[in-house]
Amino acid sequence: MPKSDPSDLTSLLQARQQRKTQQPVQKQPPEAATAQEPPSPEPPKKVGRPKGRRSNPDVSPLNLLINQDLILEVRFKLGKLNKGKSPKTTISDLVEDLLQEWVDNPESESE
Repeated sequence: MPKSDPSDLTSLLQARQQRKTQQPVQKQPPEAATAQEPPSPEPPKKVGRPKGRRSNPDVSPLNLLINQDLILEVRFKLGKLNKGKSPKTTISDLVEDLLQEWVDNPESESE
């Protein structure tokens, strides 16, 4: 097989590029150009778990030191209370309700 002359390859590449640029651009018919595009579809719903309390800006985390025996009893009672119930009451819900009740109680201010 004879070797190709580099100038022959260059001329072939240039001719090919010229053919590509010389191809007529196909225009769309006027009806298609004036037709309105359909509205974009709504973004797909996110799949997965719903956002929890941690991502709620109105809730802030609080660490508490509570006797372990008391926590075990609370978990046991909440487990019985939540059996077959939805949504389930959490320790956070319980503490929040108790604190709100204490704040709302006018007798809590007198000592």
